[in-house]
Amino acid sequence: MRETKIKSLIPVALVFLMLVLGCGQMKNITERNFSDFNPYKGSVSDLLKPELSGSLVTFKFIGSRDITADYKGAVEAKGFTYMQESGGIGAQVEGALVNFSSVADAEAYLAEISAENKGTLSKKGQGKRFTAKEGSIVGWTNGSILCVVTSSFAKPAGNFENAAPF
Repeated sequence: MRETKIKSLIPVALVFLMLVLGCGQMKNITERNFSDFNPYKGSVSDLLKPELSGSLVTFKFIGSRDITADYKGAVEAKGFTYMQESGGIGAQVEGALVNFSSVADAEAYLAEISAENKGTLSKKGQGKRFTAKEGSIVGWTNGSILCVVTSSFAKPAGNFENAAPF
């Protein structure tokens, strides 16, 4: 009888342990994510992966170009193009990925872009974000990284924000 009780408690204890460890891992991933970009020490080209995946969409990398001169105070900046693929339908997404020397510089530039586009600025994790033109322009910061994305339609820009690892 006692052996049966112990055997029935083992699955419950394992589930509890998995939940506790899983929540701790999620916290570490979130904190690591921000700290990896505060300030970002790598090349922004390393962040532009050949493929990014969101919940139901995939973005295929088309190309990038150096646009550092367009962003005053930037350490490095790349313009990029991705193609969103979802259910056989494609939509192009254009963007800029910029690394500044500090979080404050990235957030100040984001606020400028938001104001120029009459965007709505809000908090995003430990950074900031904005949307404008009914969601066809989306921008956000994560540490010293700033990303601004545009598309012809509202959904692709938001989908890219959700799929991006930065």
